[in-house]
Amino acid sequence: MAIKRLFNWNSLGHTWLNWYVAEPATFEHDGLEKRDCAYCGESEERVIPKLERETFTATFVADGRVVASVDFQKGATAIDEPAVPARDRYTGKWEDYSLNDEDLTINAVYTLIKSDDVQEIETESTVEHYTEKDNVLFRVKATSAARIVKSIVSQSIPLDIVLVVDQSGSMNDTLGGTNKKVDALKDAANSFIASVAENARLTGANHRIGIVGFGLAGSYSGYQMNENTELLTGANGVVNYSDVTPADYASALLPVLNGDATNAALTDAVAAIEARGATAADLGLEMAKGVFANTDSTGRDRIVVFMTDGEPTYTNGFQTQVANNAVYNSYLLKNAYEALVYSVGIFGTSESENRKIKSFMNAVSSNYLDAKTYTSLGTAASDVFSITAGNTDALNDVFRTITTESLSHTAPFDNVTLIKTLSPYVTPTAPQEETLRINVIRQYGISNDQITITRDDQGRTQIRIDGLTPYEVTDDEGNVSYEVAKLN
Repeated sequence: MAIKRLFNWNSLGHTWLNWYVAEPATFEHDGLEKRDCAYCGESEERVIPKLERETFTATFVADGRVVASVDFQKGATAIDEPAVPARDRYTGKWEDYSLNDEDLTINAVYTLIKSDDVQEIETESTVEHYTEKDNVLFRVKATSAARIVKSIVSQSIPLDIVLVVDQSGSMNDTLGGTNKKVDALKDAANSFIASVAENARLTGANHRIGIVGFGLAGSYSGYQMNENTELLTGANGVVNYSDVTPADYASALLPVLNGDATNAALTDAVAAIEARGATAADLGLEMAKGVFANTDSTGRDRIVVFMTDGEPTYTNGFQTQVANNAVYNSYLLKNAYEALVYSVGIFGTSESENRKIKSFMNAVSSNYLDAKTYTSLGTAASDVFSITAGNTDALNDVFRTITTESLSHTAPFDNVTLIKTLSPYVTPTAPQEETLRINVIRQYGISNDQITITRDDQGRTQIRIDGLTPYEVTDDEGNVSYEVAKLN
């Protein structure tokens, strides 16, 4: 009789195969290795320690944009920081941080230099300012012993601004990504309004903004007469082109501030922008003309920002009559109402290279002051007023450029006060103080009443010089800047 034997593998132990990686280790978490028994199928595991990084990255960000990424080694305690990007009428520094063995993001912190405000400058402040097409830097230099600067900003010229925005159906298309053009436009317009409001708070200028939207012209099956061509701001709310009155136009320019806050009626008007219909550009510019024709802008500068994403038309395709009507309306804005007109094309590459569209956008803008049709431009007066934005970031950049150029009516530092605090161990005698006063007057070419020598609560001597004016400096590359001398 045959005897059947059952073989027990466990009684002999496992025969393990080689270890293999089941889950690789990363810099963020441990990995896992396994090995299996050659016969019974059982397995065992062991941890692979997560990878040890030797290099980390500090990312410096200002206004939501990456300025620089700086790599540093494990155990580092200091890194080379990039310069903080200049910002008009602000001082800037990087936020406090410490280096640990990890990636980190370091944000720029900006502090507004208000009129008659005293601001401490740690080493050297660079304030960026634009005058027409020139990028001008105002630098206020200070030693560690002379650290305080005072800016006195004179009042800006108040602005009357009309935004003329495309509300045609194609604004529902995407702009260089997943964001719709109309949404990108709303975001950029709100940022523009916020920047103008900030300038109004800073300078006391009573800036005003009106908003016009243009879409369909005429009436078609399923559409109302001039649907989506309308005045978006004013005492009576949104008013259609067919119904607008001189009184509506007269109330269309709204102050950017309501008290100290941004006027919510302007952001509500931006929210009301909807995309449907054709591209009746001529009617939009006609309504901008109606705003200026019915409001008093004495002592104010006028600006029009015209934005479109397509060909001027009442139906489809480029229509010469619509284009020429739009150009002529802009001609009147530029000449009869002395407005600066920016034309902003929210275009892809094929549209921006289209000769008809390029000529039309140039003719509408203040690049050509005498253009009455899109084919008869006349002599170019500038090249900065017709701008194309092919994606969301570029559109925001356009608005930032327009804001900076429009509001560059005063220098960030019209007058500067420097204060030097002497060491507490140095207490000048009366004759020494008088000698010091005379030397400072000679050094800066100032009058006696511009210098004050006092002692603070700790008995330290303070030398204050008022009414200094930045002086022009031109470097080897022809760049112009203005500096205030150090108080030595």
